[in-house]
Amino acid sequence: MTPRQNETTSARPKQRGSAMIEFAVIGPIISLLGLAVLQYGLLFFAKNQINHAGFMAARAGAMGNANLETVKTAYHKALIPLYGGGLNAAELAASYTKAVADVGAFAQIEVLNPTTESFDDWEETSLTQKYGKRAIPNGGQAYKSATEIRPNSGQSIQDANLIKLRITHGYEPKVPLI
Repeated sequence: MTPRQNETTSARPKQRGSAMIEFAVIGPIISLLGLAVLQYGLLFFAKNQINHAGFMAARAGAMGNANLETVKTAYHKALIPLYGGGLNAAELAASYTKAVADVGAFAQIEVLNPTTESFDDWEETSLTQKYGKRAIPNGGQAYKSATEIRPNSGQSIQDANLIKLRITHGYEPKVPLI
């Protein structure tokens, strides 16, 4: 070895273990950021599924005379994909059971409109006899006066035909540390 080669190798600073220190500082931070992104993705999927279930519940309520049990059943069925879904009837039934249990523990469903007073004011006897349930007429809404407000409900016929639900659903984060 020449004296010149010996100078260059010994003059170079040694950095043993610096990568380990950098990883010890940055590794947990990057891991937490990755877990946060994963949790956000799960939360976004759950939010979309819960919104869709709310739409399905309102649709079923509109077709089922605003019956709370009809609304709850439709909400439970629409949440099956959030609880694992399934490829056969047994797996779908298991997911449905999970959805019913979770909604019973962490959700509250209320029918805000139409109220009992809405049915009192706008019930049509011929429809009630035809369907066997109290019914508010919904045909020809464009031709009915929106200024006619009934005293008990304080609503017009158009307002009485709107179904409004309040669904409060809690979602438990699944990713640890987040």
